[in-house]
Amino acid sequence: MELQMFQVHVKKIYSKTMITQVFLLLLVLALWVQLKTEGFTQLWANEDKMDYSGNDISSLSGTTFNDCKKKCVTDSSCKGIVTDFSGDGPGTCWLKSAFGTGSANDARFTHKLTRR
Repeated sequence: MELQMFQVHVKKIYSKTMITQVFLLLLVLALWVQLKTEGFTQLWANEDKMDYSGNDISSLSGTTFNDCKKKCVTDSSCKGIVTDFSGDGPGTCWLKSAFGTGSANDARFTHKLTRR
């Protein structure tokens, strides 16, 4: 009787181990597919002290850098952002639909989306 209970216990442990291994294999496969399709390129290309006037989708005042980036990524027409702050903010951020000719501006920081 004890041997049968031990065998059942071993089978349960083996089953859980197999499920874990299959899950990890699927996770690794999903990450591999993502890297093959998106590569290792950065999402943002940064240009310090550059401004691009015009082509504003909208502006956000009193926002943080992360909130501004999230807003841009969720808007399919957004090609990048220009901010008036170099750190996390808060400050003003302009979502851009395009980038024309840039001009030097010590108080502006541009972040262009490199991919979607």
